[in-house]
Amino acid sequence: MVEANLRIIEELKTFLDMVCEQKELKDLLVQNPSDFSRDRKLTLRRVAGMILNMPKRSLNIELREFFEALGVGSSTASKGAFSLQRTKLLPMFFEVWNDLLVDCFYHYYGESAKRWKGFRVQAVDGSTAYLVSRPDVVAEFGTQPNQHGDIPMARVMQLYDVLNQINIWGSILPFKLGEQAIMAKRVHSLYPDSLTLFDRNYPSYSLIYSMLNEESPRHFVMRCKSNFNKEVRRFVQSDSTSEIVQFRPSTSAISTLWGNGHHVTADTEITVRMVKVVLSTGAMEILLTNLYDEDIYSIGDLKYLYG
Repeated sequence: MVEANLRIIEELKTFLDMVCEQKELKDLLVQNPSDFSRDRKLTLRRVAGMILNMPKRSLNIELREFFEALGVGSSTASKGAFSLQRTKLLPMFFEVWNDLLVDCFYHYYGESAKRWKGFRVQAVDGSTAYLVSRPDVVAEFGTQPNQHGDIPMARVMQLYDVLNQINIWGSILPFKLGEQAIMAKRVHSLYPDSLTLFDRNYPSYSLIYSMLNEESPRHFVMRCKSNFNKEVRRFVQSDSTSEIVQFRPSTSAISTLWGNGHHVTADTEITVRMVKVVLSTGAMEILLTNLYDEDIYSIGDLKYLYG
């Protein structure tokens, strides 16, 4: 593991060196071509390092200790200078760097990376975040009303490898974007050998259709509400514990999929397996999946996965 970690760190360092040394690459990841072009105390390397250090205390203290660790404590920068410099680095820089980290993890850990029946098991979840009230922030992320007025708010999304405990993807997005729609547009970027777990806020015909209709179908386990559609309602009332059925789209699902470039009609069916899971409390959960083989993927397996 130590050898793999050292190789990953070397790959990440190489990427940072390339961004700093190759102007064409750097210009893609900063606000303006002139950014980080002069020799300042807060170079691109140092700004990236400070951000990765996740400062939690006073910026003055964090900057002083950061520069002392570099052996140039007498040459520390002000918090105002750091705040200005970090705005020059685009979020894409960290998105690309994290993509490299994740790819390197799976490459260098190889067979040591934890899997379940050959799958990379990942879970997606979303939340919201209150933001500072500024015109540019409101224009980018939007607002949500409460008793005090319209509050700037963003949607926060994360895709997480639950067995290896690494963050595969994360983003802060406009609040108006729904979690289902966000994930439907990201289905193509899921690893072909991944198995994605969704809570009951996510199931929709359009998202399931997108998962099933990639060139290599993406596997999933979704918890759904007991009144999700007529097939699920019938299943809840039946004695069956596992069934494979066909879902058909609603008018809104057809519209959504047409907007995403998928030609579907009211007769376009998708095949889904429905499973009942009984918890220790006696409560029942309904799971939807495209792990169709009941001999390979038992109800107990699916209960373990969603748990």
